[in-house]
Amino acid sequence: MRFCGGRFGNIHITPVPSLHVAMEGLEANVSSEVAAQESGDLGIQESDVRGAVIADKGEGAVLTSWTAEDLGQKGDNFMSSVKRVKAQVTIEGREEQLTYVAKVKMHFSDTIKELSNMSFFKEYEFFAKLLPELNSVLAEAGLDPLRVPKFYHHSKSGEREILILEDLTARDFLLADRKKGLDIPHMRLVLEELGRFHASSHLLQRKTPHEDLSERHKFLAIEWFNYCETARQHTGESLAKELETAAAVAESCEGYEDVARWLREIQPRVVDIFEEKSKTRAPFQVVWHGDCWTNNFLFRSISLSPICRGLMGKIKRDNAVPQYDVAVLSPFV
Repeated sequence: MRFCGGRFGNIHITPVPSLHVAMEGLEANVSSEVAAQESGDLGIQESDVRGAVIADKGEGAVLTSWTAEDLGQKGDNFMSSVKRVKAQVTIEGREEQLTYVAKVKMHFSDTIKELSNMSFFKEYEFFAKLLPELNSVLAEAGLDPLRVPKFYHHSKSGEREILILEDLTARDFLLADRKKGLDIPHMRLVLEELGRFHASSHLLQRKTPHEDLSERHKFLAIEWFNYCETARQHTGESLAKELETAAAVAESCEGYEDVARWLREIQPRVVDIFEEKSKTRAPFQVVWHGDCWTNNFLFRSISLSPICRGLMGKIKRDNAVPQYDVAVLSPFV
């Protein structure tokens, strides 16, 4: 069964009034009016910044002003507009400036909009619900938590949706140059962290062997081919075009005629193939990243492990989990 703007189990997908991770009653804790903000039409609201500040610094922090600016370069992001938020706050009489990263949902046509809705929904569910459990099992094993940004705030109202996370550049983490790829030391750091991520979900699954993680965290079972008919149809059409292009390239190469013939043969069944191959099978029942390109990792130096900045846009469960993440990473070496 597929869902589009409906409900998936007991998880809301339809727009709901202001869903906040920060404490209720937040407005009452702010004693002064915000002086100025320069967000324009970014979709960031005063209540979003306040929510992040309270989650970060506690109820005693008072937001006095804030600004927002574009973060990254053209081509760095697809499903969201990424902004750096600078918040001026007063904490116990001291003035401080805090910075956060805000991911704001962009306006798309109906076909892309449903994929964007799914992406934001899964990312919120990961940060707010699954991540604490993964870090808990790592702590029980005496290991450090996963190296992902801290999560501070989520809000959804109508078509507007926003996630506010830790600004890792404040700790001197930077993106690798996506035009150059990764060298061996940096690739090793990424693989080590991916291994910890895969292993944490394996440890969590072992605690409830009779209940699959996707039963408790239903977002893990949501994919583009079962979320909504619009998303399934649009992505299927895109994949079919890509296969046709690949077949044309194969035809132009002597000796690859059979490859071209095979690509056209599977073209009508490409969505069904994806759906079948995405079914969970032992022993690789772990959560995987699914989007391991260089812009989803930040580095401070080769002596420190990487930070995954956009970790959860495509969090999945699959029958070939570790291999898939490695396969996506390999072109960047």
